[in-house]
Amino acid sequence: TPYFLSLLFHPTLYPVRQDVVEKYGTDWTRPENIVGNGPFVLEKWQLQKEMLMTPNPHYWDIKNVKPKKLIFYPIENNLTAYKMYQADQIMVTQPVPLASIDKLIAEKDPELMVAPYFTTYFYKINTTLPALKNKNIRKALSLVIDRNQIVEKILKAGQLPAWTLVPPETTHYDPPVPEHTKVDIPEAKKLLREGLAEEKLEAFPETRLLYNTSEAHKKLALAVTDMWREHLGLNITPYNQEWKVFLKTENNMDYQIIRQGWVGDYLDPNTFLDLFVTNGGNNNTGWSNADYDRLIRNAAREQNTDARMDLLEKAEAILIDEQPIIPLYFYVMTILKKPYLKGYYGNAMDLHNYKHAYIDVTELNSYYKR
Repeated sequence: TPYFLSLLFHPTLYPVRQDVVEKYGTDWTRPENIVGNGPFVLEKWQLQKEMLMTPNPHYWDIKNVKPKKLIFYPIENNLTAYKMYQADQIMVTQPVPLASIDKLIAEKDPELMVAPYFTTYFYKINTTLPALKNKNIRKALSLVIDRNQIVEKILKAGQLPAWTLVPPETTHYDPPVPEHTKVDIPEAKKLLREGLAEEKLEAFPETRLLYNTSEAHKKLALAVTDMWREHLGLNITPYNQEWKVFLKTENNMDYQIIRQGWVGDYLDPNTFLDLFVTNGGNNNTGWSNADYDRLIRNAAREQNTDARMDLLEKAEAILIDEQPIIPLYFYVMTILKKPYLKGYYGNAMDLHNYKHAYIDVTELNSYYKR
């Protein structure tokens, strides 16, 4: 497949010792058991506290591994991480809390990096439910969401409004032009009326929007549900769940509308479009389309790049027309990094080779003499 080389640096294809996995089962990743071939070894792992890594003495390029140790802190709350960064307890953090973006951008803070990120934020719809199984109603929900307002007034870091799923400027790919690329309230009201009539519903049923716990997701959910209420008269209630519970709810399709974000596993549109094939492990919408499935299958076999991209473009056009998802925006990654930390860069896949990271001692001393 044309994206095979990109697959090779995805974590699912990292080699592991079969005998170690068989011997220790789910404990094979513990520091005392894990065996790897990368530049670092897991020295210590305190759950929900920190991970300590040190250079792997058996690594083939050990002479070029610069850090003497790496410490990672699993901080779920972005604001907590931001405060630790300000207190010089950590050298890099991402993403930056929404509440802090304005100030950092206004001050042109040199420690703020904004990098492209191969990721799309969208809402997923349970298409098996009354009302939501109707394409016109799903389109109506999408048409009243002001994506420009979301990226300019809420997110503010250079995110792009999304009416399609695959991020822009994906190599060799021209995304389909959807029927609508801006808010159209009269059309949305018309589609809502038609959809309710088609489903023989007198009113839109009670519906909730689920998001995983995060201040940023909450702000966005409140903004979108306000738009649905203002323009369509729909009282859709946002609510949150902690991550593990959220995943279980999604897998069981025990939701109506749910917040999603997908980071591309490899630099190809297929990593997004393959999500929604019938019975796909990440579909969880109840949506199925035979033509869509056929196009994705044919694209997987097609060796000509232009022909393959054409098949994927046609598949995405079906997905956006059927609207089992509502794309909202394309991400950027907002990063705060101390200027004395070198060898760490933003990139579309958010993958970092820490063997090249190092501290510039001269800049370190200068930084703390400010």
